[in-house]
Amino acid sequence: MLLLRDATEYDLPLLLAWRNNPLIWEGTYTQRKPLCFEDHKIWWESRNVDHRSFMVLFVKGTSVRPVGVLHISPLDYWSPEIGIIIGEVSLWNKEVGTDAFRLGCEWLKEQGYKWTSTTILKTNKGAIRLLEKLNFKYTCEARKGELRYAKAL
Repeated sequence: MLLLRDATEYDLPLLLAWRNNPLIWEGTYTQRKPLCFEDHKIWWESRNVDHRSFMVLFVKGTSVRPVGVLHISPLDYWSPEIGIIIGEVSLWNKEVGTDAFRLGCEWLKEQGYKWTSTTILKTNKGAIRLLEKLNFKYTCEARKGELRYAKAL
């Protein structure tokens, strides 16, 4: 089972460790090398009030551990973008990303949003399968090599 909780500054070291895993940052559009903590913290602090980050918690019995992070922004837009990192690579291809994305979509719907979207690298076949499984539809090439998918909630 998965739960979401608000991410806090105390999560920054773990988020940085995940973002610095080459298996993860190679799947992003903007990060091309490991980050130092100072740059990571500047990124965290630069996010404005229209952004929400949730830690993805994996619950098994009485054990609860963070396994990823879900970002949603901008919240002041009619169709916020949703993005996810499952930092625990041992949980890849085990429906964790799919379930976490589903939770993020449910949260958006509960907040009254009607649409959401996401962008992914066209080489990220796992993310494409996840999005199609959740009925996201390809809409366009967002930037060179990056695909945009959208979904009605």
